[in-house]
Amino acid sequence: MKKLLLTPLVAVILSGCTSTPISNERLNYLVGLSVGANKCAMQDMMDMELAVDAQQAVNYTLSTWTYDQNMANTIYQQYQSSTVSAQDCKMITMHSMNLVKLSGQHKSNVKETNKRNQEAMDKFSDDMRELNKSAAQTLRDVNANNKYYMY
Repeated sequence: MKKLLLTPLVAVILSGCTSTPISNERLNYLVGLSVGANKCAMQDMMDMELAVDAQQAVNYTLSTWTYDQNMANTIYQQYQSSTVSAQDCKMITMHSMNLVKLSGQHKSNVKETNKRNQEAMDKFSDDMRELNKSAAQTLRDVNANNKYYMY
């Protein structure tokens, strides 16, 4: 039987964006972590809530990249036939906890960035409104002054 192997990639997993393709190594890691967390939880070697959180973190992380769904399905099928030991589950638990934490931080950072961007857009919109008001008033003043001058 195959043994589930994960490499330590969590620190760089969340550095993608939705238009950037994920590397095969990262895709393999995330799919393996997802399958491994499920296997460990089903064997009572990992907390079920953590396994669910890990699955959500994997899904969130994958949503930040582009990837070939067929490739992900192939990797998933390969991991489905693997086995996990108690030691594997300890590592999977550690990686899962780390990914859950990192994905939470990433979500928070994205939310804060979006908030700042919205505030900047709101300010820009307010400034443009004021500029338009000033320009309209200036145009009215020029037109009013031109009534009194004959050319």
